[in-house]
Amino acid sequence: MAPEDCPGTDTDCASRTCDEGVCGVAYAAQGTATTDQSAGDCKQSVCDGMGEITSVSDATDVLDDENPCTADLCDGDAPINTNAAAGTACSAGVGKVCDGEGACVECIQAADCASNVCVSNTCVAASCMDAVKNGSETDIDCGGPDCTPCNDASPCALPSDCKSGVCTGGVCVPPACTDTVKNGEETDVDCGGPSCSPCGPEKGCSVDGDCVGGTCSGSVCVPTCTDGVKNANETDADCGGPLCNKCADTKTCSIDTDCTSDVCKSGVCAAPACNDGKLNGTEIGLDCGGPTCGPCGDGLPCTGNADCTSGVCTGNVCQAPVCGDGVKNGAEQCDDGNQDDTDGCVTGCKTATCGDGFQQAGVEACDDGNQINTDGCVAGCQVATCGDGYQQTGVEQCDDGNQAAGDCCAAGCMIEAGCEIEPNNTCATAPAAVAAPVTFRGSIRPVGDQDFYAFTVPATADLKIETFDGTGSTCASIDTVIEFRGSTCTTVLATDDESGINSCSMLTSTVNTPLRRVAPGTYYVRVEDYQNNGQIPSYTVQISFNALCGDGVKAGSEQCDDGNVANGDGCASNCVIEGKPEVEPNDTCAAATGPFPVPVGAEGLLLSGAITPIGDDDWYAFTLPGTADVWIETFDANGPGTCASTVDTVIQLYSDCATPVGPEQDQGGISNCSRINPSVNTYARRLPAGTYRVKVIDYQDNSTIPAYKLQVKITALCGNGVKEGTEECDGGPSCTATCDILREVVCNDGIDDDNDGSIDCADSECALGCGLATPCAAGEKLVVYNSKDTPLAIPDWDFTSSTINAGVTGTIQRAAVRLNISHLWIEDVDVELTSPAGTLIDLTSDNGGDGANYVSTVLDDTCANPITAGMPPFTGCYSPEAPLATLNGQASAGAWKLVVSDDEEYVSGTLNNWSLAICVAP
Repeated sequence: MAPEDCPGTDTDCASRTCDEGVCGVAYAAQGTATTDQSAGDCKQSVCDGMGEITSVSDATDVLDDENPCTADLCDGDAPINTNAAAGTACSAGVGKVCDGEGACVECIQAADCASNVCVSNTCVAASCMDAVKNGSETDIDCGGPDCTPCNDASPCALPSDCKSGVCTGGVCVPPACTDTVKNGEETDVDCGGPSCSPCGPEKGCSVDGDCVGGTCSGSVCVPTCTDGVKNANETDADCGGPLCNKCADTKTCSIDTDCTSDVCKSGVCAAPACNDGKLNGTEIGLDCGGPTCGPCGDGLPCTGNADCTSGVCTGNVCQAPVCGDGVKNGAEQCDDGNQDDTDGCVTGCKTATCGDGFQQAGVEACDDGNQINTDGCVAGCQVATCGDGYQQTGVEQCDDGNQAAGDCCAAGCMIEAGCEIEPNNTCATAPAAVAAPVTFRGSIRPVGDQDFYAFTVPATADLKIETFDGTGSTCASIDTVIEFRGSTCTTVLATDDESGINSCSMLTSTVNTPLRRVAPGTYYVRVEDYQNNGQIPSYTVQISFNALCGDGVKAGSEQCDDGNVANGDGCASNCVIEGKPEVEPNDTCAAATGPFPVPVGAEGLLLSGAITPIGDDDWYAFTLPGTADVWIETFDANGPGTCASTVDTVIQLYSDCATPVGPEQDQGGISNCSRINPSVNTYARRLPAGTYRVKVIDYQDNSTIPAYKLQVKITALCGNGVKEGTEECDGGPSCTATCDILREVVCNDGIDDDNDGSIDCADSECALGCGLATPCAAGEKLVVYNSKDTPLAIPDWDFTSSTINAGVTGTIQRAAVRLNISHLWIEDVDVELTSPAGTLIDLTSDNGGDGANYVSTVLDDTCANPITAGMPPFTGCYSPEAPLATLNGQASAGAWKLVVSDDEEYVSGTLNNWSLAICVAP
């Protein structure tokens, strides 16, 4: 017998039963909703637990009156519909705002309307009479294409918006006589009327006073000779032609008679000139005489002696000159009325001068008829003596203008030892080369003198060239310029005016590149006075070494100095570190040159290569002895410290032939050379011991690089006992083998791993693992790692990566990740996790729309909500886009890499930190 065989009928609240052949009734639980409900009555039909149906209040069963301006509510078990507050947004036909009385209307205030005019809850179109600035008006009911122009001081956009026709700075301004608009009481543009200046010819007028010429005819100003305008037959304004006065200089003309100067040249009145063929201006004769022109020739008119070339005007006629007439004229230099050759005027009416062969009594000590200062009669017609500053040929070796010793010219005018020997004012006359370091002594005389010295450099060197005064240590009262010249003496390699003491000169390798790494050979120095307008009685020029290759002291621009100039011993003959040469072919990773161990030290490993032909790739392999921060940089052929314009590299670091450690690095080094710097490029930090590869290419692969150097050096090495670089520690009981400070890693072993007094879940470092929705199974280790190389910048349209080195061994049973990322447009961000086995998991990509940030976002397969359905800032637990269960069974120990990418432009962000929790089976 079945329940349906029992008498009665089943209801929502009672159903028939049959228990061992006995019929009965089972009652539904009290509060069970029935299937028969009345919508909108604020009540729900439920079972009373005794098989009967009753009703209870249901505040969610509201009566929808389909009015957007009422609120549908329940008052107990009675439905009510209350009016929404005025101003509440709504949408019904043209209505968009509630009026507070249950109606959805177009407006309740002016601000609700585009025209700012609301009448009877209806928006009224803009008009030029609504007392509101709207539509295309520039001010209230004026301006724009539809309304009348505005009054002065009203806002405007165009001149047509203003009654004055002038809009300046967005404001209508009153009419003015300078606004280039005919307005106000003007009779034409900016002229006429009671306020503006009179108008010129052909301009509009009302009365004669509106015109410059004073004549208004038929509302137009008539041309006159006083109207300030060129018109009618005038050749320029109010002058020239048959009716007006002649024109002044520089005015326009047609013929000579148009000009006061009677000279019309190329259509312009020329000023009176002393060569115009016209008797004009203040001339006495044609083009001569008067205060402006030169004197007149013999026989021409004159008014005084000054008008005549001869200086003699008799009877208003210029007379011919005669030597001895007491008047200096003609070709005479003087005329004292006598023929005495010992006074100031000698034979031929010439002024007595030193060198004319006539000795002036009481003035000259000698006069040998020349200006040569190397014979017995020198400048000033003085008898030559030692110390007068003039070297007598065949008599004196030098003459520096004094009899003092110590200035290269001793008493008796003999050259002192170690000093210049003139002439040495050209490359060809420079004295024989002397080995540096050396000091030369010399003088600059006469004015314009220059001194050349030759010296030899025995080995590659950094030079210093400096001038001093005659003391050799100070610089008083001299001003030099020096040049450093090449081995042919014709090429100027460097020049300096006053980089030394006071106005002395100095060229030094610490400042001047051409003085660095100077090759062995002969070189020249030129010394001269600044501006070549003075003499220097005595100076010294010192040539010394800032660094000399082979002396055993590494200095200046030297990369090394092993005490010799031999090649092949690691330090080349020019004191450049000898790099290990590439072995071609090495254009694939498999054919990489090396591997070479990276020595610990400032120089590290230096490699040399060339990019040839175009498109060549160079690969090198190197090994690290332990966990290390690595610096990699390219240079030109000279090695560290230089990068010539012919070198433009791109480098990339690989952990193996398939896995780049970081992105391509274009620049970052000197000039266009490349540099991977662990203080900037985080992927070059804490690299585990092992073999790595570096690829070197030309930027854009469109040219060759004849020679370059590649340097790999260790900036921090774990295990050397020195905390450096990005190491957290180096040695000691609380320091790991990878130079990390011990942390609470295993979070369910009951051991205080980091000795901080907090065990397992009581330690904040275990927060991710201890908060998992599903804990690790019995027998599994709960292992939690927190990032140590963060925060890291997420570049715009680029990526960053962070690595966690996991030390606990075992197999993965389950994994979870926690993210903290700041980014204003989080949809641009993709996050991927790569396990030590190389498995890549897409954690989250392009989620969150235009929201911002991941904040304490836990990604765990056991979380109910998928990350794709979440909303920023995603705080809480979500399942990742790709399951982390894919990692189950893999080894847990090794490098875990998190890559965060920005796949759009304009916004960058920050990876603040991340954590990894793993359930590990032994």
